[in-house]
Amino acid sequence: MTIERFAQRLAAGLAVGGLLLLLAAFLCAVSGDGVGVVNSVHNVGGFILASLGVFFVLVGLTVASAVPGGSERTSSPGEV
Repeated sequence: MTIERFAQRLAAGLAVGGLLLLLAAFLCAVSGDGVGVVNSVHNVGGFILASLGVFFVLVGLTVASAVPGGSERTSSPGEV
C-alpha cells in the first residue's frame, strides 16, 4: 500500500467518523427531554460531539486535498 492510498483511506475514515459524530450530536440534542440537569448535560454532550464531528470532517477534507491525485504506479514492483 502506498502512502497516497493510506492517506486516502485515512481521509475517508476521518470524514465518515466525523459525520457519524454529527449524527450522534443531533440525536443527543433531540433526546434531551429531561428536566434541568439532564437537559443541560444533553446540550453540552451534543455540543462536544458536534465540535468533534466538524473537526474530524475538516481534518479528513484537509488530508484528502493534500494527497496528489493520479499518482498511482502503473509498473509492477519488479520493473525499474
